[in-house]
Amino acid sequence: RQTGVVAPADLLFVERLPARLEVVAPVGSRVGPGEVFVRVLGATPSFTATVSGSTRAELATGMTVTITSGATTWTGVLGTFEATPDGRYIASISGNLCAEACEMIPVQGETALAGKVVLVPERTGVVVPVSALVQQPSGAAAVTLPNGTIRGVTVVAEADGFAIVKGIDAGATILLPAAPSP
Repeated sequence: RQTGVVAPADLLFVERLPARLEVVAPVGSRVGPGEVFVRVLGATPSFTATVSGSTRAELATGMTVTITSGATTWTGVLGTFEATPDGRYIASISGNLCAEACEMIPVQGETALAGKVVLVPERTGVVVPVSALVQQPSGAAAVTLPNGTIRGVTVVAEADGFAIVKGIDAGATILLPAAPSP
């Protein structure tokens, strides 16, 4: 029997569980037929990144973002950035965010969480001076071994006069070119 009153023992049925719900009508308010008093939300909240114009210049769609909430960390991917009227930029963040911990995120309002984007990914490998690299006729990089053999290498990263390479073992002896004579 419909009375228009949701009593403390009444049940609310949702299409599937788990479900995130938001109480729309204030407790104690009157709700008429067809009016929404509880909204079923998506299984996970939506995540966005909002950045300033100067920060936007350093970021790209597809970069990995790490979001922290207390001691919990989630990893996502930045979507396409769109400009906002106030000069900032906003991008969606996709991925398996919050997973089993979505109850940590309040269902009402916005929640600001710390996020971090790695601009230059960490690289590991054998480090050689850039001056030890020679160019092969094909244009590929190589190093010279003490016996005069040229060994092709792949340059993974380069900075401050050093290169991380693949193609030689750590501890290998390589030759540096002679300094030019005055």
